[in-house]
Amino acid sequence: MIFLLSVAILYIFEISLGTIFIFTKAAGGTGFKELIQWSVMKEALDSSNLFFYAVMTCTDLILNTFIFPIWVIGVTLLYFDLRVRKEGFDLELQVNAPDAVAARIQG
Repeated sequence: MIFLLSVAILYIFEISLGTIFIFTKAAGGTGFKELIQWSVMKEALDSSNLFFYAVMTCTDLILNTFIFPIWVIGVTLLYFDLRVRKEGFDLELQVNAPDAVAARIQG
């Protein structure tokens, strides 16, 4: 789920920026079909405009730099959540809480 969300965010930003370049005629001869193939299937972007290629490649690198840590954090949180539930650590904390200890001593 987290991986799909991060990939969706990446594609949305890449395709949006590429679409802006295509509509403003700054993409050279690159069309929307080539943009989708480059973004989703990671095929080579055949563009006659070196500026467009450089901007899209840098955008991809920058977005991956921000998206990948979010994905790793999400996977780590899922791991610890499953581990705490499996081992019952949350129940152990509730039993050993100061209020629970005081209730056992009084009762």
